[in-house]
Amino acid sequence: MRMARIMTVRPPDELFEKLSAWSKELGMTRNALILQILWDWVKKQAN
Repeated sequence: MRMARIMTVRPPDELFEKLSAWSKELGMTRNALILQILWDWVKKQAN
């Protein structure tokens, strides 16, 4: 299995805090939440 690549994103403080809070509420890491958001967007674009 190939190792995941690193992609750096620098969100504004407000977005960072909202993503952190949302991921905590959902019981997942911020990284997992951002990946899920990105996958959902990619799938939506394919339709």
